[in-house]
Amino acid sequence: MQAAPPEELDRLDALASCRIVGTSPESDFDALVKPAALLTDSSHAALTLIDADRLWVKAAYGCTPGEYPRAGAPCELVLRESGFFELTELDHAHPLAAGARSYAAVPLRDGRRVLGTLAVYGRTARMLSGSQREHLMTLGQQASALLELRKLRDQHLLKNEALLYSATRISGIGCWQWDLRTGKTTLTDEVFALFGVDPSEPLGWEEYIAHVHPEDRDGVVARIGMACRGEATQFPDYRIVRANGEVRTVHATSELLRDDEGRPMLLTGALQDVTALRAAEEQRKQVAVKAVQSQKLESLGVLSGGVAHDFNNLLVGVLGNAELALADRSLAPTSRDLLERIVEAAQRAGGLTRQLLAYTGRSHLKLVEVDLASQIERLVARVQDTLPRGVSLRSSLERGLAGIRADLDQLQLLTSNLILNAAESYEGEGEVTLRVFSLEVEAEPAHDVSVPTRLGAGRYVVLEVGDRGCGMVRSTLDRALEPFFSTKFTGRGLGLSAVLGIARSHSGVLTVDSTPGEGSRVRMHFPALDRLAAPRPQSEPPLRAGGLGGHTVLLVDDEALVRNVERMAMQRAGLTVLEAADGTQAIEVLRQNRELVDLVVLDLVMPGLDAASTLTALRAIRPDVPVIVQSGYSEEEASRSLEQLDGPIDFLSKPFSVATMLGKVTSALRRK
Repeated sequence: MQAAPPEELDRLDALASCRIVGTSPESDFDALVKPAALLTDSSHAALTLIDADRLWVKAAYGCTPGEYPRAGAPCELVLRESGFFELTELDHAHPLAAGARSYAAVPLRDGRRVLGTLAVYGRTARMLSGSQREHLMTLGQQASALLELRKLRDQHLLKNEALLYSATRISGIGCWQWDLRTGKTTLTDEVFALFGVDPSEPLGWEEYIAHVHPEDRDGVVARIGMACRGEATQFPDYRIVRANGEVRTVHATSELLRDDEGRPMLLTGALQDVTALRAAEEQRKQVAVKAVQSQKLESLGVLSGGVAHDFNNLLVGVLGNAELALADRSLAPTSRDLLERIVEAAQRAGGLTRQLLAYTGRSHLKLVEVDLASQIERLVARVQDTLPRGVSLRSSLERGLAGIRADLDQLQLLTSNLILNAAESYEGEGEVTLRVFSLEVEAEPAHDVSVPTRLGAGRYVVLEVGDRGCGMVRSTLDRALEPFFSTKFTGRGLGLSAVLGIARSHSGVLTVDSTPGEGSRVRMHFPALDRLAAPRPQSEPPLRAGGLGGHTVLLVDDEALVRNVERMAMQRAGLTVLEAADGTQAIEVLRQNRELVDLVVLDLVMPGLDAASTLTALRAIRPDVPVIVQSGYSEEEASRSLEQLDGPIDFLSKPFSVATMLGKVTSALRRK
């Protein structure tokens, strides 16, 4: 057998001096291996010591610690390179590389000698990013420091300050030693640097504790007391305040040495700045939380779409039948008033379904010019009845303001949400103030919260809702606009995050100012138009009978309630109506009445044959027949469902008024 070269023998001697080869896995290293895998998005990680012909995996994450053959191991290449090493295409033959395609490692050093590696394995061919490489190298330095401290402890050399300094210089970790018999402390330069203190200045026990953050100080003192009794070696992360006032997070470990009679003699420890590492871990947690929130929103979107579809079909029946009844001129005034209230309630219910879709991003904005004061005045009357008992609403609405562009459904959602949140800030009686006014901003003002951007210079029309309730502390303000966050005993779903979504969709700015015990003020700043608000459009004209005589419509909808309303309305307008309850029936009806049908009114969602397949078959029979697709979903979703089809398609959004439906039918027939 060929003799090992001198440098390999020197390396093996250094490894043996650590007294770690052949021993059980080391728990101290577990705290380094798991973060190495997580911070680099790796499938598994291992801390490996390289012996003459074997590998000793002292700590592992995603694989098994223990003894492995050295031959064919990727860490063999790190011995030759002696620096950060990376492979994007990995040989799977070695047991540690099973299932992995990429490999990255940093050497564990004793001076210039490489004792082993801290390595991560990926299931895909990839290169680590710059930040991932830095995290891995930092963790490798910690592992090297732990190896050095173990060697010094086992050789009883911790009292030698020169060797202690050497260990800290190699690792970049601050080390300290406290002689429990004399009270003398010895610190490496890295500790002084960590605290931002000049090494010439005193940094004894009292000064050390003085640098610990006041909120963490008692816990650190108690933990050191436990360490002096040999009851603890690991410290929970704690904060220190550097000489310049900067707050950093540190991780500390300690070890107690006893004399020959078992009495505590020396307490030694290592200290490392882990601020960046903890920030990266927190970022990963936030990403995970956002992923969960996104899944909730996706589920809510599917649910809301189904609810909106079914509810809108019912509303067509309620709204349509009430409007048909109103067309009877012999109605008594009292009956007419009741029916008009039913129509108004059904229209408001339709707005609620659109608000439900707006929560989950499945609705389409219909931006129109709005006189904000006039619109809010109409909304206030609806909100009054929803306030908790004992809470009143006082409004001040400035008139003659510039117009804004807004979606009326989302404007109602915004107003009711803000008023209800303000009302619930009171435990008993209170008053919510509502203002609409014009605001000219020249310089960016300061607010507790300003989203999605800072409030820039310009002219705004402002909706303000205020209260003198409990107010919010800073931590609550920071989370007030998060989905599913609530300070109430039972949460309210998306809460104010819906308001933030409306601000984004209207190019507005939402500001929040709050003082605990004094109340809150929320303002929505809408960009002002360069003109006064357009007058409110007139209401739709009443239904006139007989105006569409001579035309035949094929009406296809699986909801009998919807078909009955539309059939009655169309027949009163003079149309001949053929009905079908699904796509298969519609194809057969059109085939039998090919030359008679002038228009097809088709529901988007039906059991059996879907709208796209139905429409393809209908156009195969009559390529020129005009089509109106009606649905409780948005026009965008309907368009996506039918985007593969050729030819013009009109869209009718449920719930609709009779006049709106007949207007669509008239327009389609005129283009025929």
